Amino acid sequence: SLQQLKDEVRCEKAKELLLRTKKPVKQVAAAVGFGNEKSFVRAFGGWVGVGPGEYRKTDNTTIPSHRDSRDKRAISDLPS
Repeated sequence: SLQQLKDEVRCEKAKELLLRTKKPVKQVAAAVGFGNEKSFVRAFGGWVGVGPGEYRKTDNTTIPSHRDSRDKRAISDLPS
C-alpha cells in the first residue's frame, strides 16, 4: 500500500540520519515527516524493533531492517 511505501522510505531515511548524524531524535523525526517525536519513536520501534536512541547506540548489523522482514515475507508468498 501507499502507506507501507511511505513508511519504508521514512524508516530508511531515519536510520541513515541516526547513524550518520548527531541530530537529536526530535530533528530526525521532523526530517522524516513526523510532527510529533513520540509518534516517531513509536513508529520507529514498530519498524525496527528498538527505539531510535537504542538503534543509534547498538551494533546495527544485528538488527533486521524493516525491509528485510518484508522481503522474507514477500518471497515466501511467491507462487511456486
